[in-house]
Amino acid sequence: MRTLLLLTFLSAPVVALESRTTVQLYAKIVAALAPQEDDVTLYVSSRELAEVLHTTFRLETVPQKADVMIVDSEEEAEKAAKLSQHLCRPVVFATSYRLLKYYPFIVGALYWKKGRVQLLFVKERLKRCGIDLPSSLHRYEIEAL
Repeated sequence: MRTLLLLTFLSAPVVALESRTTVQLYAKIVAALAPQEDDVTLYVSSRELAEVLHTTFRLETVPQKADVMIVDSEEEAEKAAKLSQHLCRPVVFATSYRLLKYYPFIVGALYWKKGRVQLLFVKERLKRCGIDLPSSLHRYEIEAL
């Protein structure tokens, strides 16, 4: 019992740090994907990610009303396909490389691989949506998958 309590107390700061880092990363990404918007709205399909981001962003429950849509499953990507394939609104961002690879309307992805954060943007897709990333994110742009 003591060991369980000790582990719980020791892991709390790590979870808080991870949440803070996630919010900071997404804040930078969302600002880059919707630079013309003053009050950016997000649709986030992941409940866990929504819990982390709700304090920083205004979250929408309906994807049609969002400026940026963050998808984490094929089901959500299919919903996004119906909305943004031609208009790029909402701009669609993924939480896995697999979704980025298989859905041509998804402009980028933030995911973990071998314990490291990976961030990718596909140049052609950004260009099609009229998005010009800030210079601090240019190193994460790739020509093609």
